[in-house]
Amino acid sequence: MQPTYFGFLNVAKPSGITAHDVVAIVRKTLRMKQVGHGGTLDPAATGVLPVAVGKATRLLRFLAGDKTYLADIQLGLPTTTDDTTGEPIAESNAIPNAAQVELQLDAFRGALRQVPPMYSAVHVDGRRLYEMARKGEAPDSVPERHVVVLSLELLSYQPPLVTVRIHCSAGTYIRSIARDLGAKLGCGGCLKSLVREQAGPFKLSNSVALDELKRRAEDVSLLREVLVSPQSILELDSYNINEGQALQLQRGQPLAVPADEKTGESEHILALLEGNLIAVCKRMPEGGGSLVKIQPEVVLTDANQAGG
Repeated sequence: MQPTYFGFLNVAKPSGITAHDVVAIVRKTLRMKQVGHGGTLDPAATGVLPVAVGKATRLLRFLAGDKTYLADIQLGLPTTTDDTTGEPIAESNAIPNAAQVELQLDAFRGALRQVPPMYSAVHVDGRRLYEMARKGEAPDSVPERHVVVLSLELLSYQPPLVTVRIHCSAGTYIRSIARDLGAKLGCGGCLKSLVREQAGPFKLSNSVALDELKRRAEDVSLLREVLVSPQSILELDSYNINEGQALQLQRGQPLAVPADEKTGESEHILALLEGNLIAVCKRMPEGGGSLVKIQPEVVLTDANQAGG
């Protein structure tokens, strides 16, 4: 009988394939349809791609969204796609010095209003930007999005190449930072290479290559070694329930539980039965006194521990 898996995989995406390609490979490798990814990476980019399998696909939205990237920005070369895969728009030999680069980088730290690249998966009027751009139907303007760059470190500058490490919120486009940095410096620029070193709780140092995943898939015990249980990485408070309470949650009924250190203060709470994740519940404003009301939002009726 084919095993049914439940949990997250920290996949090291190689260059040259899309995040959707990775999902297709994992589906084929595990012989499971229920597979999804937690954060798109451009085909040329490499690094951490969280992949959910089984009912864990319903939990992707609860993963921490911050990400860390190692990026090489090429100055003097703006392109149609804001990276080196696109067509050059212009070229400039007026390359700035290190002090000018450091000065302009400061504008990309903290809260930003960012225009996504024209070749991106952002929806405008119900269509993806890259589809419109490929057909020559790109809109005159693209809505800005609010993102946060938590830290930006200049690692080296070897003209015309700027190497930076960026820790940012979900939805941040590093290609946009490369493009806008070049514009501020007056020479244009684009992204030359990108490695995602971290996505939420997942780090590149303990990621699994697709070839390694295929090897492990031949032995269930080896695969379970790299399958991460949601309750071990979701940054949410948890509460231990009994069988009767589990049945209530599985029926969609809320629970009134003691309002103490066990239920914490997060908006969502993991309901665990003997260490197994039964449901993700939302803390409700009702209750008061010594009780807090939690309403099941995602019920995992037959979810077991990772690899179950």
